[in-house]
Amino acid sequence: MIRKAKCHTTRKHHAKNLCKLCYKRKYAKLYYESNKENCLKIARDWKKENPKRVKELHKRHYKQNKEKYLKRTRDWEKGNPKRVKEFNKRHYEQNKEKYLEKSKQWKKVNSKRVKELSKRYYKQHKVECLAQTKRWVKANPKWVKAQARKRHLRNKYNLTLKRYKKMLNEQDYKCAMKNCKVKHYNKTKLHVDHNHKTGKVRGLLCFRCNRILGDVKDRINILRDCIEYLKERD
Repeated sequence: MIRKAKCHTTRKHHAKNLCKLCYKRKYAKLYYESNKENCLKIARDWKKENPKRVKELHKRHYKQNKEKYLKRTRDWEKGNPKRVKEFNKRHYEQNKEKYLEKSKQWKKVNSKRVKELSKRYYKQHKVECLAQTKRWVKANPKWVKAQARKRHLRNKYNLTLKRYKKMLNEQDYKCAMKNCKVKHYNKTKLHVDHNHKTGKVRGLLCFRCNRILGDVKDRINILRDCIEYLKERD
C-alpha cells in the first residue's frame, strides 16, 4: 500500500510525513545554509559543464522577468554613474571599429536627425566649439590651405582641383602667354584667367599677365593702342 503524506493526502509520502515539494520548501533552505560552500561549488561545476543550458535558462528567465531586470539596471546606473562611464569607455575601446561602422550607417540613414543634433549641440556649446576649431586650424595649416584653394576654384571659376592640375600639365606648368617664361612653382602659382561676362575659363596665366588683362578689362582695342604707342615712342 502506498503511504500518503499528511500535508497533502493526494500526494506520496517523501520524508517526515511530508510530500516532496513541502519537504524541499521546509528543509532545502536549512540544508543550503548549513552546506553553502558545497552547494555553490556544485553549481559552479555544473555551469562549466553545461554552458548552453545556462544560456537557455538565463534567456528564459530574462524574458519572464524583463521589466524587473530593466528597472534594476536603471536604478543601478543612477546610483553608479562613474562606474557606468568607466564600463562604457572600456567597452568602446575594445569594440571601437564596430561602434564607428554602426555610427556611420546610422548617420547615412538619419541625415536630418544628425543636422538637428549638431545644431543643438553647437548652440549649447558655442564657445567650446569655436575654441576647438581654432586649435584644430592652428594644428593643421596645410589641410586648411588646401581646402580653401578647393573652395576658391569651385566657387569662383566652377573648377575642380583635378581639372586645374590637368590644365597645368597641358601647359607644361608655364604661363599661357607665348613669350612669358614664368613657371608654376610652390611659391609662384599660375592664376586662372576667365571671361568676366560669361565666366568661361580661358587658361592659366602668371600674376603679371593676368593683371594686365584685368586692368584693361579684356578690351582688345586698348591693347592694340598700347602696342602702337610703344612702337611710336621707342
